Amino acid sequence: MKTTIKILIVLLPLFLLYSCKKKEDKGTPPVLTTSEVTKITISTAVSGGTVTDDPTSILSKGICYSTEQNPTIQDNISVDKSINSSFLDAMTSLTSNTTYYVRAFATNSTGTGYGNQVKFTTLTDYTGQTGTVSDVDGNTYPTIGIGSQVWMAKNLVTTKFQDGTPIPLVTSNLEWATATPAFCYYNNSLLNKTIYGGLYNYYAIDATYNGNKNVCPSGWHVPSDMEFITLITYLGEATAAQKLKESGTSHWLEQNSGTNTSAFTALPGGVRYYSNGAFDEIGYDGLFWSSTSYGSDDADKMEISGNGASAWVGSNKGFGFSVRCLKN
Repeated sequence: MKTTIKILIVLLPLFLLYSCKKKEDKGTPPVLTTSEVTKITISTAVSGGTVTDDPTSILSKGICYSTEQNPTIQDNISVDKSINSSFLDAMTSLTSNTTYYVRAFATNSTGTGYGNQVKFTTLTDYTGQTGTVSDVDGNTYPTIGIGSQVWMAKNLVTTKFQDGTPIPLVTSNLEWATATPAFCYYNNSLLNKTIYGGLYNYYAIDATYNGNKNVCPSGWHVPSDMEFITLITYLGEATAAQKLKESGTSHWLEQNSGTNTSAFTALPGGVRYYSNGAFDEIGYDGLFWSSTSYGSDDADKMEISGNGASAWVGSNKGFGFSVRCLKN
């Protein structure tokens, strides 16, 4: 009996050591964190994660997401195929104006680990919704929803800032070249005012130069270049110009492939040059100021000409371009 007890006393530490070693060999699921959600649209978003374990031990990783809390790999997933510890992946086919939960996941030979849960809500889809808005002058503009945005469907024509302060109407070519807020009508023609609206220099549309005033109606603003890019991306870069342009050749003088399926009704209002005040390009180019400024001289615009649309084209702030306002 004493011999048996002695043997057990000797073997017990070895047994405990063996048991601990087996637990160490078994390991644990990966440890990771979930990234914040970015690039949220009406149907897509981007998230990801960072694995703090050795990435070579990871068999698979990605994000899982659901309208229910604490999503798992049994829900919607986006698998990341890179070998990097940090990763980003897209969530697609989401429902607009809906709250989702997302967690990063990673799987090794032991099991699946999850990052912290992040909550986000997709944008509302306003596509096809119509309405009107009026400026301080009493001009009424049709409005149209395109994706997550609501746009004026007609060029701005106001002669006053939203607070009622007049915007200087400049007809003289010499005066136009000065760097102060100004607007005009193409060729100083009231007929062009009726069709194309006004041409405004950047100093008229930017609060830094116009005394912190808003050229758009209350609750609306001049879009940034990123907001124009959102519009173009939603419509598809290859086809955005066609979907934005008014159809027919009543105003677009070249062969026009415009379908106006977006109901944006882009018109070729032309330009007034900053250096000499000359007018040009009516019937050929639709040029719309962006609020995005670069230094003291340049700012971005959305340009629609021919069959192309782009929203990152810089121009001198003294140019006169059309303005489309975007709802806040």
